[in-house]
Amino acid sequence: MEYFFTVSLKWRLHFEFITSKKPLPLPPEAASNSQSTQWQGPTDLDVETMVWDLPIKVFATNPFYSSSVSLLKNEQTCFL
Repeated sequence: MEYFFTVSLKWRLHFEFITSKKPLPLPPEAASNSQSTQWQGPTDLDVETMVWDLPIKVFATNPFYSSSVSLLKNEQTCFL
């Protein structure tokens, strides 16, 4: 009896963009350059979230060919 196993992989890039619905309050300005200020962000913030899943396809290739699209310096050696 023979068994055949099939594996299917799906790849995606997952992006989450989070933006504030209202502008954040500006930090207080120092009275002079020698003084420092401290600012603490708000504890609650009204935000909007956008999620984007981008499906991608990954193809197998020879490393020699994949390095030809790179802008980095590289070196290939082939021994026969």
